[in-house]
Amino acid sequence: MKPLFLFIISVFLLTATTGCFDFYEEITYHRNGSGTYLFKVDMSELKDMVDLLSEMGDDSTKAENGNSMANSFGELEHAFDDLAGKARHIEGISGFRAINDTSKYIFGFSVDFKNLTALDLFLHEYSKEIPSYVKTFEGKRRKLIRNKEGTIAAAMANALASDEFKDQKEVLALFEDVKVHTVFNFDRKVKSVSNPAAVISANRKQVVLDYYLFAPEKNKGNEGMGVTVKLKCF
Repeated sequence: MKPLFLFIISVFLLTATTGCFDFYEEITYHRNGSGTYLFKVDMSELKDMVDLLSEMGDDSTKAENGNSMANSFGELEHAFDDLAGKARHIEGISGFRAINDTSKYIFGFSVDFKNLTALDLFLHEYSKEIPSYVKTFEGKRRKLIRNKEGTIAAAMANALASDEFKDQKEVLALFEDVKVHTVFNFDRKVKSVSNPAAVISANRKQVVLDYYLFAPEKNKGNEGMGVTVKLKCF
């Protein structure tokens, strides 16, 4: 399936609307190595704009615009079904849940993982733009590592270098404020983080990292979305 982030970008290129939305990730990582991964995009603020575009023009144009959006959302629904089927065949992955709210324009999915090896296999299945030799997540003694080359940002960069987007640079400039908002939840306290853009919560059991996908000059440091989180014993 086409990754959700590429599907959303394609929809906005199709409708020529501005990129006023953010991607959201949440990773819950337990002491025993299991956890939950969630990824979604909330486009509810743009629903009225997209609906308006679907009503512009004469009857034939309206029908064409409406059918185009309906086909796009229908494609996404089928893609979720396909991803759910693949998830069922990955050992250590369970509880696939699709988020496909076409009334509010909120889309995404979540899965439960038994260990980071299973999550890595699932994310590679989801996004072929991540090279097979790259580990997305690794877990070591009191440490969670997210590799820079295995993130959405890296996958997006690889995808945008393809022929599909090579003539869209001017349009893609509309997305300069689009960012990925990543939240890491832990059941023990965080000792330190490697990425200067990462913020540790007051109770030290959560890390938040925002990354601007199309405006790298707005980001701190050079780690991208990669981060090493060192954890305490308790």
